[in-house]
Amino acid sequence: MKMKKNTFKFRLFLLVILLFSFCSYAHAKLHIIKLSYSSPEAIIKVIKDLYGKKVDAAVAPSINAIVINTDEPAIHQEIEKLAKNLDRRPSILRFSIKRSGFQQNTN
Repeated sequence: MKMKKNTFKFRLFLLVILLFSFCSYAHAKLHIIKLSYSSPEAIIKVIKDLYGKKVDAAVAPSINAIVINTDEPAIHQEIEKLAKNLDRRPSILRFSIKRSGFQQNTN
């Protein structure tokens, strides 16, 4: 009887260890990517279109950032590069109109 009780405890112990190791392995990391110029909503749309269900992404509008949840470091690095490339100062085109060669006849 004592042998069965010890075996049960040992199996239970192994099950708990296995469960904890699986939970720590499957645990994804949160990454915050702050933006300077672009809207987080626009960047999130691109990320979701490219990566689909591999990445959970959310907007943090109070700090103008996106929050990425992924367990693959390679995907995180790709998203960070993508966000950096998309987060650019908007181009401004300035032009002026000058009137030249215009004379008004006052006959």
